[in-house]
Amino acid sequence: MARRLNHKQTLFVKYYLIHENATKASKLAGYSEKSAGAIGAKLLQHAGIREALQAARAETYAKLDVTLENVLKEFARLGFANLADFTNIDPESGTISLDLAAVNRDQMAAVRELQINGDGTASVKLAGDKQAALDKMLRHLGGYEADNAQARPVALVSLDGMSDSEKARRVAYLLHRQSGESEHALQVPVPNRLAGTETVSAGTECPES
Repeated sequence: MARRLNHKQTLFVKYYLIHENATKASKLAGYSEKSAGAIGAKLLQHAGIREALQAARAETYAKLDVTLENVLKEFARLGFANLADFTNIDPESGTISLDLAAVNRDQMAAVRELQINGDGTASVKLAGDKQAALDKMLRHLGGYEADNAQARPVALVSLDGMSDSEKARRVAYLLHRQSGESEHALQVPVPNRLAGTETVSAGTECPES
């Protein structure tokens, strides 16, 4: 059930949706100008106001058919745009000419400017930033998660004064954490001068210091 807002709170919602600025919205809603910044920040934490903002945005998005799928489609049109779709290359002379005969609506969505010159030639400029569009899609797909995992800082542990067995346990534990593989334990042979060789599994907790 939606929480009821008072008159000033309702005005704050209205103006915040227009300006996306809490301080300005607070002033326009009639709150103290001296404390508008603090009041605006506090109002944005108000559960009823947050619900009202969310509902208003959802209604606008529904009217405009703004969905995650449609936004990603637009990124895809920009990211996968290719000038080869708009040009024709003469195999003999190597001359490049603009050819829009086979261009479809999705491909045209990536065009920012189509200019017809006085001499009858034409030029086309693609819209947006191709790399930025691909980057946003890759982030949405989780394409950078592996890189983020590799970028985690590796703990530095001093091995001075440790026995061979203790050193192996420490190394196995750190390798296990860095790889992030929990299904398969890493087996590390530990030299034991008195009793041959033992094996230490990296799938165990790091011993206490």
